[in-house]
Amino acid sequence: MAAVEPGDHVIAEWPSYTPLYEIPRTLGAEVEYWELLESLRLLGEALAEFDR
Repeated sequence: MAAVEPGDHVIAEWPSYTPLYEIPRTLGAEVEYWELLESLRLLGEALAEFDR
């Protein structure tokens, strides 16, 4: 809770434990989901989709 501020961009693994994405949303962050797939790609490749 100390690291997230209103307007922050948070990437949350989906599906996951609900508080991991609901707490940042409650604090005013924009939450985007990183959906786990059966065929996982390299982490850097997958996270590049969320680059801003």
